[in-house]
Order: sequence, then C-alpha cells, then structure tokens
Amino acid sequence: MKKILPVGSVVYLQEGTTPLVIVAIAQLAQKAETDEKVTYFDYAGSPYPQGFVKESSLYFNHENIAEVVFTGYESEQHDRYLKAIDEWKENNADNFELGKVE
Repeated sequence: MKKILPVGSVVYLQEGTTPLVIVAIAQLAQKAETDEKVTYFDYAGSPYPQGFVKESSLYFNHENIAEVVFTGYESEQHDRYLKAIDEWKENNADNFELGKVE
C-alpha cells in the first residue's frame, strides 16, 4: 500500500518545474453528469507558494510525484482518514476509475 502524503506537503511532479502544495487528498471528479463512474485521484495540488488558484490547480496521483520537498503535518486523524479511504476504495471498486495525468 502506498503512503498518501498529508495536506500541506510540497512536491514536484515528474517533468514538473513548479512545486505544488497538496491542498486535498482522495479527490473524486466526474467528467460529465451522465457518467456512471467517477474518477479518483490521490491528490489535488496548487502552485507553491501561491496556494489555491482555481485555474492552476491539478489532480494527480502518488506515482506522478518525482520529489517530496516537504511533508505536511501527520496525525492520528490523518491515519484514520487514510484507513477510511482504503475501505471506501475497496467497497466501491466498481463505481470509480483511477484518474490518469496527461
């Protein structure tokens, strides 16, 4: 099992030149209202140091990370949330597809 980084972590994506701050984990996106399945991404990130900029935010997965510059605050709550995410993914495997970064 991969260890999902906490919110506040700063990373570089593969072939990326701008660091991103992770602003959300376990994100679901729906391409169109008619789609039966939603798309799951490990993270949503925004440019660092600006922070959340709607037009510049990205969805990405753990395998897209080339370098972790800073690891955000980890707590027991973070660990419980990760466990809940894993349980949800296991119970809903037919209802989502893993997102791909293009």
